[in-house]
Amino acid sequence: QKEASFFRSLGAKRVRVTSGPYEAPPNNQASGMAMFLERNSKVPCNDCLITWMQAGLTLENGSYANAQQGLWLHHGVQLETGSTDVVCPNGYENLPINWNRFFASGNERSATNLCLNGTSKTGYYLSPTSQIWTMLEVMNQTPHPMKGMLTIDYEYLPGPSFPPGFQKLKSVWLDVAGCGNSEVPAVRNASTFDLRSPTPWTVPKEWPAGRAVITAGHLHDGGTRLQLQRNGESVCDSTATYGGDPGYVDGTAMPGMDGMKMEHISHMQTCDVPTVKAGDVFEVQAFYNFTGRPGMVNDDGTLSPVMGIGMMYFAEGDGEVQKVEGGQREGMPVVGNEAKEGMERGSENQWRRGLEWRA
Repeated sequence: QKEASFFRSLGAKRVRVTSGPYEAPPNNQASGMAMFLERNSKVPCNDCLITWMQAGLTLENGSYANAQQGLWLHHGVQLETGSTDVVCPNGYENLPINWNRFFASGNERSATNLCLNGTSKTGYYLSPTSQIWTMLEVMNQTPHPMKGMLTIDYEYLPGPSFPPGFQKLKSVWLDVAGCGNSEVPAVRNASTFDLRSPTPWTVPKEWPAGRAVITAGHLHDGGTRLQLQRNGESVCDSTATYGGDPGYVDGTAMPGMDGMKMEHISHMQTCDVPTVKAGDVFEVQAFYNFTGRPGMVNDDGTLSPVMGIGMMYFAEGDGEVQKVEGGQREGMPVVGNEAKEGMERGSENQWRRGLEWRA
Protein backbone atom coordinates (compact mmCIF):
# COMPACT_ATOMS: atom_id res chain seq x y z
CA GLN A 1 0.00 0.00 0.00
CA LYS A 2 1.43 3.36 -1.04
CA GLU A 3 1.66 6.28 1.34
CA ALA A 4 -0.42 9.37 0.78
CA SER A 5 1.25 11.99 -1.41
CA PHE A 6 -0.39 14.93 0.36
CA PHE A 7 -0.84 15.90 4.02
CA ARG A 8 1.13 12.94 5.40
CA SER A 9 2.20 15.02 8.39
CA LEU A 10 -1.51 15.55 9.14
CA GLY A 11 -2.29 11.83 9.14
CA ALA A 12 -3.49 11.44 5.54
CA LYS A 13 -3.93 7.90 4.25
CA ARG A 14 -4.09 6.29 0.83
CA VAL A 15 -6.18 3.28 -0.18
CA ARG A 16 -7.00 1.46 -3.40
CA VAL A 17 -10.43 -0.12 -3.89
CA THR A 18 -10.62 -2.79 -6.60
CA SER A 19 -13.78 -4.38 -7.96
CA GLY A 20 -14.58 -6.85 -10.72
CA PRO A 21 -14.04 -8.68 -12.89
CA TYR A 22 -16.33 -7.02 -15.43
CA GLU A 23 -16.73 -8.77 -18.77
CA ALA A 24 -17.25 -6.90 -22.03
CA PRO A 25 -18.55 -8.76 -25.10
CA PRO A 26 -16.68 -8.95 -28.43
CA ASN A 27 -16.72 -5.78 -30.50
CA ASN A 28 -19.35 -7.22 -32.86
CA GLN A 29 -21.85 -7.59 -30.01
CA ALA A 30 -23.45 -4.47 -28.48
CA SER A 31 -20.48 -2.55 -29.95
CA GLY A 32 -18.30 -4.22 -27.32
CA MET A 33 -20.06 -2.31 -24.53
CA ALA A 34 -21.08 -3.62 -21.12
CA MET A 35 -22.52 -1.53 -18.30
CA PHE A 36 -22.72 -2.38 -14.62
CA LEU A 37 -24.25 -1.00 -11.46
CA GLU A 38 -22.26 -2.01 -8.38
CA ARG A 39 -24.45 -1.54 -5.35
CA ASN A 40 -22.90 -1.26 -1.92
CA SER A 41 -19.44 -0.62 -3.33
CA LYS A 42 -16.65 -0.81 -0.83
CA VAL A 43 -16.32 2.58 0.85
CA PRO A 44 -12.71 3.80 1.05
CA CYS A 45 -13.30 5.42 4.43
CA ASN A 46 -16.08 6.75 6.65
CA ASP A 47 -16.19 10.07 8.45
CA CYS A 48 -13.32 11.25 6.29
CA LEU A 49 -12.30 14.00 3.88
CA ILE A 50 -11.26 12.74 0.43
CA THR A 51 -8.56 15.00 -0.98
CA TRP A 52 -7.59 13.14 -4.17
CA MET A 53 -8.98 10.26 -6.27
CA GLN A 54 -8.22 8.55 -9.56
CA ALA A 55 -9.79 5.66 -11.45
CA GLY A 56 -7.96 3.02 -13.49
CA LEU A 57 -8.55 -0.26 -15.30
CA THR A 58 -6.49 -3.44 -15.28
CA LEU A 59 -6.78 -6.92 -16.71
CA GLU A 60 -7.52 -9.75 -14.28
CA ASN A 61 -3.79 -10.34 -13.78
CA GLY A 62 -3.32 -6.74 -12.65
CA SER A 63 -1.65 -5.50 -15.83
CA TYR A 64 -2.55 -2.18 -17.43
CA ALA A 65 -5.65 -2.10 -19.67
CA ASN A 66 -6.38 0.67 -22.15
CA ALA A 67 -7.04 1.28 -25.85
CA GLN A 68 -3.65 -0.21 -26.69
CA GLN A 69 -4.78 -3.49 -25.10
CA GLY A 70 -8.29 -3.17 -26.55
CA LEU A 71 -10.17 -2.63 -23.25
CA TRP A 72 -11.44 0.78 -22.14
CA LEU A 73 -12.69 2.33 -18.95
CA HIS A 74 -15.37 4.04 -21.03
CA HIS A 75 -16.71 5.83 -18.00
CA GLY A 76 -17.29 5.37 -14.30
CA VAL A 77 -19.42 7.33 -11.83
CA GLN A 78 -19.70 7.13 -8.06
CA LEU A 79 -22.71 8.26 -6.04
CA GLU A 80 -23.04 8.51 -2.27
CA THR A 81 -25.85 8.87 0.24
CA GLY A 82 -24.38 11.61 2.40
CA SER A 83 -25.76 14.56 0.44
CA THR A 84 -28.26 15.52 -2.26
CA ASP A 85 -27.36 16.21 -5.88
CA VAL A 86 -27.61 20.01 -6.10
CA VAL A 87 -28.27 20.09 -9.87
CA CYS A 88 -30.76 17.20 -10.01
CA PRO A 89 -32.34 17.08 -6.52
CA ASN A 90 -35.23 14.98 -7.85
CA GLY A 91 -32.84 12.32 -9.10
CA TYR A 92 -31.82 11.52 -12.63
CA GLU A 93 -32.61 8.62 -14.95
CA ASN A 94 -33.86 5.77 -12.73
CA LEU A 95 -31.45 6.34 -9.85
CA PRO A 96 -32.61 7.09 -6.30
CA ILE A 97 -33.33 10.55 -5.02
CA ASN A 98 -30.94 11.82 -2.34
CA TRP A 99 -27.88 10.28 -3.96
CA ASN A 100 -25.09 12.62 -5.01
CA ARG A 101 -22.70 12.18 -7.93
CA PHE A 102 -19.33 13.02 -6.40
CA PHE A 103 -16.78 11.38 -8.70
CA ALA A 104 -16.54 10.60 -12.39
CA SER A 105 -13.87 9.40 -14.76
CA GLY A 106 -13.65 8.66 -18.45
CA ASN A 107 -10.95 6.63 -20.10
CA GLU A 108 -8.62 9.63 -19.80
CA ARG A 109 -8.47 8.74 -16.07
CA SER A 110 -7.46 12.23 -14.97
CA ALA A 111 -6.93 12.57 -11.24
CA THR A 112 -9.60 14.48 -9.32
CA ASN A 113 -7.14 16.59 -7.37
CA LEU A 114 -9.39 18.21 -4.77
CA CYS A 115 -6.49 19.59 -2.73
CA LEU A 116 -4.60 21.10 -5.69
CA ASN A 117 -1.41 19.15 -5.05
CA GLY A 118 -1.68 19.75 -1.33
CA THR A 119 -1.94 23.55 -1.59
CA SER A 120 -5.66 23.82 -0.78
CA LYS A 121 -7.27 22.64 2.45
CA THR A 122 -10.25 21.10 0.72
CA GLY A 123 -11.82 17.68 0.21
CA TYR A 124 -15.08 15.79 -0.28
CA TYR A 125 -16.65 14.54 2.95
CA LEU A 126 -17.98 11.01 3.45
CA SER A 127 -20.13 10.65 6.57
CA PRO A 128 -19.96 7.76 9.07
CA THR A 129 -22.96 6.19 7.31
CA SER A 130 -22.22 7.03 3.66
CA GLN A 131 -22.87 4.28 1.14
CA ILE A 132 -21.50 4.26 -2.41
CA TRP A 133 -22.87 2.95 -5.68
CA THR A 134 -20.60 2.66 -8.72
CA MET A 135 -21.83 2.89 -12.31
CA LEU A 136 -19.36 1.50 -14.83
CA GLU A 137 -19.16 1.06 -18.58
CA VAL A 138 -16.32 -0.90 -20.16
CA MET A 139 -15.68 -1.18 -23.90
CA ASN A 140 -13.96 -3.99 -25.78
CA GLN A 141 -12.35 -3.33 -29.18
CA THR A 142 -11.26 -6.93 -29.76
CA PRO A 143 -13.15 -9.83 -31.42
CA HIS A 144 -13.19 -11.89 -28.22
CA PRO A 145 -14.64 -11.23 -24.73
CA MET A 146 -12.39 -9.41 -22.27
CA LYS A 147 -12.53 -8.94 -18.50
CA GLY A 148 -11.29 -5.95 -16.56
CA MET A 149 -10.91 -4.80 -12.96
CA LEU A 150 -11.85 -1.29 -11.87
CA THR A 151 -9.41 0.41 -9.51
CA ILE A 152 -9.98 3.67 -7.66
CA ASP A 153 -7.22 5.22 -5.56
CA TYR A 154 -8.24 7.63 -2.81
CA GLU A 155 -6.29 9.86 -0.47
CA TYR A 156 -8.12 11.09 2.61
CA LEU A 157 -7.88 12.61 6.06
CA PRO A 158 -9.61 10.45 8.70
CA GLY A 159 -12.15 12.02 11.06
CA PRO A 160 -13.96 12.64 13.26
CA SER A 161 -12.06 15.92 13.56
CA PHE A 162 -9.98 17.50 10.83
CA PRO A 163 -7.00 19.85 11.02
CA PRO A 164 -7.86 23.56 11.30
CA GLY A 165 -8.89 25.33 8.12
CA PHE A 166 -10.05 22.34 6.10
CA GLN A 167 -13.28 22.75 4.13
CA LYS A 168 -15.85 20.28 2.84
CA LEU A 169 -16.55 20.63 -0.88
CA LYS A 170 -19.89 20.44 -2.68
CA SER A 171 -19.86 18.59 -6.02
CA VAL A 172 -21.76 20.13 -8.94
CA TRP A 173 -22.46 17.98 -12.02
CA LEU A 174 -23.28 19.93 -15.20
CA ASP A 175 -24.33 17.95 -18.27
CA VAL A 176 -25.42 18.53 -21.87
CA ALA A 177 -27.99 15.79 -21.20
CA GLY A 178 -29.42 17.65 -18.21
CA CYS A 179 -30.65 15.11 -15.68
CA GLY A 180 -30.63 12.29 -18.23
CA ASN A 181 -28.13 9.47 -18.54
CA SER A 182 -25.41 11.78 -19.96
CA GLU A 183 -25.42 10.24 -23.45
CA VAL A 184 -26.87 12.24 -26.34
CA PRO A 185 -26.96 11.39 -30.05
CA ALA A 186 -24.20 12.84 -32.20
CA VAL A 187 -25.54 15.44 -34.63
CA ARG A 188 -26.22 13.65 -37.91
CA ASN A 189 -24.59 14.79 -41.15
CA ALA A 190 -22.41 17.31 -39.34
CA SER A 191 -18.66 17.04 -38.92
CA THR A 192 -18.56 19.90 -36.40
CA PHE A 193 -21.23 20.70 -33.84
CA ASP A 194 -21.72 21.79 -30.25
CA LEU A 195 -24.11 20.78 -27.49
CA ARG A 196 -25.30 22.88 -24.56
CA SER A 197 -26.91 22.21 -21.19
CA PRO A 198 -30.68 22.14 -21.73
CA THR A 199 -31.29 23.93 -18.42
CA PRO A 200 -28.64 26.18 -16.85
CA TRP A 201 -28.00 25.75 -13.12
CA THR A 202 -28.30 28.70 -10.76
CA VAL A 203 -26.27 28.84 -7.54
CA PRO A 204 -28.83 28.70 -4.68
CA LYS A 205 -29.49 31.94 -2.85
CA GLU A 206 -28.62 30.33 0.49
CA TRP A 207 -25.09 29.46 -0.64
CA PRO A 208 -22.35 31.73 0.70
CA ALA A 209 -19.85 33.26 -1.68
CA GLY A 210 -17.00 30.94 -2.51
CA ARG A 211 -14.93 29.45 -5.28
CA ALA A 212 -14.76 26.39 -7.50
CA VAL A 213 -11.54 24.74 -6.36
CA ILE A 214 -11.37 22.54 -9.44
CA THR A 215 -13.44 22.03 -12.58
CA ALA A 216 -12.93 19.33 -15.19
CA GLY A 217 -14.63 18.16 -18.36
CA HIS A 218 -15.43 14.83 -19.99
CA LEU A 219 -15.98 14.25 -23.71
CA HIS A 220 -16.03 11.34 -26.11
CA ASP A 221 -13.65 10.95 -29.03
CA GLY A 222 -14.15 13.72 -31.55
CA GLY A 223 -14.56 16.25 -28.74
CA THR A 224 -12.15 19.17 -28.66
CA ARG A 225 -13.16 21.11 -25.55
CA LEU A 226 -15.78 21.43 -22.84
CA GLN A 227 -16.51 25.03 -21.94
CA LEU A 228 -17.86 26.01 -18.52
CA GLN A 229 -19.79 29.27 -18.66
CA ARG A 230 -20.81 31.58 -15.83
CA ASN A 231 -23.47 34.17 -16.58
CA GLY A 232 -22.95 33.65 -20.30
CA GLU A 233 -19.16 34.03 -20.27
CA SER A 234 -16.52 31.32 -20.42
CA VAL A 235 -14.63 30.71 -17.17
CA CYS A 236 -12.97 27.42 -18.16
CA ASP A 237 -12.04 25.73 -21.44
CA SER A 238 -11.32 22.11 -20.58
CA THR A 239 -9.43 21.12 -23.71
CA ALA A 240 -8.84 17.53 -24.78
CA THR A 241 -5.40 16.04 -25.42
CA TYR A 242 -5.21 13.01 -27.71
CA GLY A 243 -2.65 10.21 -27.67
CA GLY A 244 -0.53 11.74 -24.93
CA ASP A 245 0.51 8.28 -23.75
CA PRO A 246 1.04 5.02 -25.71
CA GLY A 247 -1.90 3.46 -23.87
CA TYR A 248 -4.23 5.86 -25.69
CA VAL A 249 -3.19 4.76 -29.17
CA ASP A 250 -4.92 1.71 -30.64
CA GLY A 251 -2.79 -1.40 -30.80
CA THR A 252 -3.88 -2.03 -34.40
CA ALA A 253 -4.16 0.25 -37.42
CA MET A 254 -7.47 1.88 -38.28
CA PRO A 255 -9.45 -0.06 -40.90
CA GLY A 256 -8.81 1.22 -44.42
CA MET A 257 -6.06 3.63 -43.32
CA ASP A 258 -2.63 2.20 -44.10
CA GLY A 259 -0.65 1.90 -40.90
CA MET A 260 -2.53 4.74 -39.20
CA LYS A 261 -3.41 4.10 -35.58
CA MET A 262 -6.22 6.01 -33.93
CA GLU A 263 -5.43 8.27 -30.98
CA HIS A 264 -7.91 8.73 -28.14
CA ILE A 265 -8.46 11.34 -25.42
CA SER A 266 -5.71 10.99 -22.84
CA HIS A 267 -6.22 14.12 -20.75
CA MET A 268 -8.74 16.87 -20.06
CA GLN A 269 -7.50 20.23 -18.80
CA THR A 270 -8.70 21.35 -15.36
CA CYS A 271 -9.35 24.90 -14.14
CA ASP A 272 -10.42 26.82 -11.09
CA VAL A 273 -13.06 29.55 -10.85
CA PRO A 274 -11.90 32.12 -8.27
CA THR A 275 -15.34 33.51 -7.40
CA VAL A 276 -18.76 31.89 -7.24
CA LYS A 277 -21.74 33.62 -5.65
CA ALA A 278 -25.46 33.07 -5.15
CA GLY A 279 -27.43 33.76 -8.31
CA ASP A 280 -24.59 32.92 -10.69
CA VAL A 281 -25.82 30.87 -13.64
CA PHE A 282 -23.63 28.01 -14.87
CA GLU A 283 -23.88 25.83 -17.96
CA VAL A 284 -21.60 23.72 -20.13
CA GLN A 285 -21.06 23.62 -23.88
CA ALA A 286 -19.35 20.68 -25.58
CA PHE A 287 -17.55 21.14 -28.90
CA TYR A 288 -17.01 18.29 -31.37
CA ASN A 289 -15.01 18.14 -34.61
CA PHE A 290 -15.13 14.75 -36.33
CA THR A 291 -12.97 16.04 -39.19
CA GLY A 292 -10.03 16.65 -36.89
CA ARG A 293 -10.73 13.69 -34.58
CA PRO A 294 -12.92 10.77 -35.70
CA GLY A 295 -15.89 9.99 -33.49
CA MET A 296 -16.62 6.55 -32.12
CA VAL A 297 -18.88 4.23 -34.11
CA ASN A 298 -21.18 1.34 -33.23
CA ASP A 299 -20.72 -2.13 -34.66
CA ASP A 300 -23.30 -1.30 -37.36
CA GLY A 301 -21.28 1.71 -38.53
CA THR A 302 -23.50 4.40 -36.99
CA LEU A 303 -22.06 7.10 -34.76
CA SER A 304 -21.99 6.32 -31.06
CA PRO A 305 -23.63 8.76 -28.63
CA VAL A 306 -21.48 11.54 -27.23
CA MET A 307 -21.15 13.23 -23.85
CA GLY A 308 -20.39 16.65 -22.42
CA ILE A 309 -19.96 16.71 -18.64
CA GLY A 310 -18.49 19.39 -16.42
CA MET A 311 -17.66 18.57 -12.81
CA MET A 312 -17.21 21.47 -10.38
CA TYR A 313 -16.25 21.34 -6.69
CA PHE A 314 -17.36 24.33 -4.62
CA ALA A 315 -15.78 25.65 -1.41
CA GLU A 316 -16.91 28.52 0.76
CA GLY A 317 -14.47 31.39 1.07
CA ASP A 318 -13.17 34.56 -0.52
CA GLY A 319 -11.38 32.88 -3.40
CA GLU A 320 -7.94 32.69 -1.83
CA VAL A 321 -6.45 29.21 -1.98
CA GLN A 322 -5.11 28.33 1.45
CA LYS A 323 -1.45 27.47 1.04
CA VAL A 324 -0.22 24.50 3.00
CA GLU A 325 3.44 24.28 3.93
CA GLY A 326 5.11 21.27 2.37
CA GLY A 327 2.04 20.50 0.31
CA GLN A 328 3.69 20.00 -3.07
CA ARG A 329 3.17 16.51 -4.42
CA GLU A 330 6.20 14.22 -4.36
CA GLY A 331 5.14 12.08 -7.32
CA MET A 332 2.17 10.99 -9.37
CA PRO A 333 0.98 7.40 -9.00
CA VAL A 334 1.28 4.97 -11.88
CA VAL A 335 -2.03 3.62 -13.15
CA GLY A 336 -1.98 -0.13 -13.74
CA ASN A 337 0.87 -2.65 -13.62
CA GLU A 338 0.07 -3.39 -10.00
CA ALA A 339 -1.36 -6.53 -8.44
CA LYS A 340 -5.11 -6.52 -8.20
CA GLU A 341 -6.75 -6.27 -4.82
CA GLY A 342 -9.92 -8.07 -3.86
CA MET A 343 -13.05 -6.61 -2.38
CA GLU A 344 -16.43 -7.87 -1.32
CA ARG A 345 -18.78 -7.08 -4.17
CA GLY A 346 -22.28 -5.81 -3.72
CA SER A 347 -25.17 -7.02 -5.81
CA GLU A 348 -24.72 -6.31 -9.50
CA ASN A 349 -26.98 -5.38 -12.36
CA GLN A 350 -25.83 -5.38 -15.94
CA TRP A 351 -27.63 -3.88 -18.88
CA ARG A 352 -26.91 -3.38 -22.55
CA ARG A 353 -27.15 -0.21 -24.57
CA GLY A 354 -30.75 0.29 -25.67
CA LEU A 355 -32.28 -1.75 -22.83
CA GLU A 356 -33.96 -0.30 -19.78
CA TRP A 357 -31.94 0.03 -16.61
CA ARG A 358 -32.82 -2.78 -14.20
CA ALA A 359 -32.12 -1.19 -10.82
